[in-house]
Amino acid sequence: MPNPGDYGSLAIESRTTPRQRSVRQVQPLPPRKRSRNDISDCPHSLAIVRTRRGSVEKECSICREPYGTTPAGGDIIVPVKLPCQHVFCQSCVEIHYCDKISCPLPYCTKEFPIQPETCSLCAYWAKENGVPLLVTVRAAEMVTSIRKALKDLATETKLYSLSRPEMDRLMRHVKDTLTEHEWRYYSGNDLAEILDPFLLAVDQDAAYKYYGAKLVRPAPRGNAFPARTNDPDDYPAGREPWVAAFFRQWALEYERDNGEVKEGLGVPQKLHQRNPSGGNWPYKRILAHKTEANGTVMYLVKWVGKRFLDEWVGKNQLCQEDRMKYDIDHEVQHPGVNSQVVIKKRRTL
Repeated sequence: MPNPGDYGSLAIESRTTPRQRSVRQVQPLPPRKRSRNDISDCPHSLAIVRTRRGSVEKECSICREPYGTTPAGGDIIVPVKLPCQHVFCQSCVEIHYCDKISCPLPYCTKEFPIQPETCSLCAYWAKENGVPLLVTVRAAEMVTSIRKALKDLATETKLYSLSRPEMDRLMRHVKDTLTEHEWRYYSGNDLAEILDPFLLAVDQDAAYKYYGAKLVRPAPRGNAFPARTNDPDDYPAGREPWVAAFFRQWALEYERDNGEVKEGLGVPQKLHQRNPSGGNWPYKRILAHKTEANGTVMYLVKWVGKRFLDEWVGKNQLCQEDRMKYDIDHEVQHPGVNSQVVIKKRRTL
């Protein structure tokens, strides 16, 4: 059995430095007696507003119908208050909710987390609008599930049968990766890319050598694995290792069986603006670089999954080993840094 040290740390070194996302810490409020004026967290629980004489809000700002009146052939105009405290007529809110669960005002940034577990209307909206499901990383449970799935796959097709050393190396990677991301939550595609032992490796050739030819082998044509729809250019056509396709199949099935709509992520257009885990978000590779007017070098990176677009970041946000390798390959010069020193450091890793 090969020793991981035989191939150096490059084989299992991955890019884990990355993108920071701050998450506001919310302290739970002490339990209190609910009053009839309380509004449920569900956006469909609309509170009827009693209009008073002299009230500023006399009509709906969308349809311009006065509150309390009954248009010809219509229903009474009932004012309701949304979770953001803005008031509109119930009819206009219901029409707006058919398209988007949010405040109709374009400048209102209040998010309306849907509650599909407790509200049938939220559940229907989530189903019809394809709200992404997320899975919470539970390392022990997932390691057991992946090991069983690999054994079942090997029973069905001998092509995917692994020796004990090969299985041990792969499962060691799986356990370490899931433990690192414990209790964070990801989509199935995100999780599949994080588990891929080659995609995030700093030196893919070293990773191929470490895990062995059997794991690197592409899946045969006509296989049952789901197609790679996110970033198909991650691997050359027809060269994706079968184990990467296996992790995609497992992650999507796990998402289907255990996925949840997480609080704060019910509105798809807001998904790219937050990182629910609050930790490091890994990137797949450096795409390009540029030098600013002050000499600072910026790097364009491709993040894992679909949550974030390609972005320019500084060198401190990158895995140092990966960044140094890129600098050498592309002859990147940093102000005040001797390139020979960088090359020497690279060779001593």
